Amino acid sequence: MEFKTKKKSETVMEITVNNSAEEVEQSFQKAYEKARGTVKLPGFRKGKVPLDMVARHLGDSVAGEAANFLIQDSMQDIFPDLEPAPIQAPRFEIESMSREKGAAFKGEYEYIPEIKPAKYRKLKAEKGDVKIEDSVIEKKIDLLRKEHAILKTREEGTIQDEDYTRLQLKVAEGEEVLFENEDFPFYTNRDDVFPGLKENVIGSSIGEEKSYDQLIAEDFPDQKFAGKKVAVTFTIKESSYRELPELNDEFAKDLGEFETIADLRKDIDKNIREAAEDVVRSRVLQTLVDELNEKTKFEVPTSLVDSEFQRRLENLRRRIGQKDMPLEQIAQLAGESKESLEKRMRDDSEKHVRESLILAEIADKEGIEVEASEIDDLIKERAGDRVPDSQIEMLTKNDSLRDDIRFEIRMRKTLDLIWDNAEFKKGAAVSAEKLFEEGALQY
Repeated sequence: MEFKTKKKSETVMEITVNNSAEEVEQSFQKAYEKARGTVKLPGFRKGKVPLDMVARHLGDSVAGEAANFLIQDSMQDIFPDLEPAPIQAPRFEIESMSREKGAAFKGEYEYIPEIKPAKYRKLKAEKGDVKIEDSVIEKKIDLLRKEHAILKTREEGTIQDEDYTRLQLKVAEGEEVLFENEDFPFYTNRDDVFPGLKENVIGSSIGEEKSYDQLIAEDFPDQKFAGKKVAVTFTIKESSYRELPELNDEFAKDLGEFETIADLRKDIDKNIREAAEDVVRSRVLQTLVDELNEKTKFEVPTSLVDSEFQRRLENLRRRIGQKDMPLEQIAQLAGESKESLEKRMRDDSEKHVRESLILAEIADKEGIEVEASEIDDLIKERAGDRVPDSQIEMLTKNDSLRDDIRFEIRMRKTLDLIWDNAEFKKGAAVSAEKLFEEGALQY
């Protein structure tokens, strides 16, 4: 067997393989052996026909299977010697195959091109200090008070915002009742349950029956009501409200490790600041990587982009809870066209692959390694106390998981190197309040 390779592009190699007649004959014998179990001939039990008779009976009808064996055996021999190394096994087409003259087949495979990262030390960026507004701290304290509130029954007075009510509710169009519930739970802080309900319930009294007319929008999610003018009748059966704890040192002590309300505020400030600084670091670091990405020129192998695209698509389907949902339906849920979503996901996939290849090359140049103990520690940290020791031990022995964790830690170390060697200029202050509004932080 002989083979030769030829560079077809920056990421594709062409490979030609020539096999001898003896090798072709060996592949036919393997094909006969595989088919032997299905051959029936007079005087022999199924699967017990002598191989030479199987060969005479089947002749060249097994040529396709023989070609598969020939390619598999050839690739097993030459795969370790292919330079540059293939990302995936080549796909071949038979050019000729003869039991007397031998065979020739040609294929292509993708490889990772030579990558020369642009300058990755002393990259420049702006980094602003985090500003924690008083309003952010007060909102967090308010949420803590609500979490520790006592639910009490409203005995008198009118229904307020953030009351928990139970209604006798009916929605009708003329004489036709479209919806009726004798014990409908309704939280008055929500205005997305049914049009007009929040505004009419708030200010009403326990036991009071009220009605209002409402024209429902054409695009209302429940088509049973969409575009109709309905009469809504309700009676408030009961209502509860949250009694917030007093904002004082006792409240702070009840939360655990604090002596005063001032201690609580300091702790909230510290935690929000740390989270905000992580966001700032991540965003600034991404600008450094984007610059590195833009200045490092190379062609990205299509197969890697395809694999990353499929991984993202599977993750998206998993989050939706529909593992076989077509991309077109996912696009409809996202409010965009299939073409637009596919292009955006493919562009993001290519960007991710490009960044990963650049960072991997930098890691190689810098000799960045990951110790086995680092992998074990991260697996155990993520497993936490809820996972039994026996299961954690199984996880630490999972080779696929270890490879993923090793890659993750190596990329993190490489990003740390870029960050530690960057040069920062002070930028505009970063508002924590704005980060919460953007969803980058969660209360």
